[in-house]
Amino acid sequence: MSDTAGDAQDRYISIFEAARILRVSLERITWFIATGQISSIKNPRNKSDKLVSLRDVHRLRNSPHLLARQIIYALIDPLDNTVRYVGQTSEPQTRFLQHMNADSSNPAKDKWIRNLKKKGLQPRLEVLEGVDGPAEAVNDREWYWIEYFVSKGAKLTNILINTYATAPHATARLVIDGEEWVTLKAAVERLRGENIKADHHKISRLVNKGIVQARDNPLDTRVRLVNFHELRAVFKEYSK
Repeated sequence: MSDTAGDAQDRYISIFEAARILRVSLERITWFIATGQISSIKNPRNKSDKLVSLRDVHRLRNSPHLLARQIIYALIDPLDNTVRYVGQTSEPQTRFLQHMNADSSNPAKDKWIRNLKKKGLQPRLEVLEGVDGPAEAVNDREWYWIEYFVSKGAKLTNILINTYATAPHATARLVIDGEEWVTLKAAVERLRGENIKADHHKISRLVNKGIVQARDNPLDTRVRLVNFHELRAVFKEYSK
């Protein structure tokens, strides 16, 4: 006999059958259960097993972003609903637990999560989009969302290096503690792309006067980086 049960409105099936229907891993089904996206009951034939709602399983078929091979996600601060981290994963539940365990790979993120834990809180994981393409496509979409939130003023805790770019550009742009840092050349190109008159000399003067922050590139100390959003704000103010 198959592991199924039902009531007047719904039928419950095994998590194995749910995974087969949705073409996802058992771990993804577990995440759906944990986040309330699929309701579950104890298997009447085996109390240690769960059965899941077939109705909910069919409903999830209309949410392809949740079923994609890779998921781009954001960690949301429950205190102010701001985005503090953007990442990618194939298994959201496992990745979320890794974040909560603070593995010391990202001190800024770990500090933020520890402070939330002290208040009895934890971040909320929100799916931004699903990607079924190659690794390069996944990386590109992750970077898109990082740039998007940084441009909106989000104080991300990411330490993400654009390593999937071609070698000459691999150290041209960094996001450190939520701030975007770029080379002078990249800054000039981006500002001119926004119809802002900028050149190396103007930017250097702003840096020398302490009006715009600059720092050594941690990947190549021969290269100086400037705080791009600070720089953009200064140029826009001067152009008024």
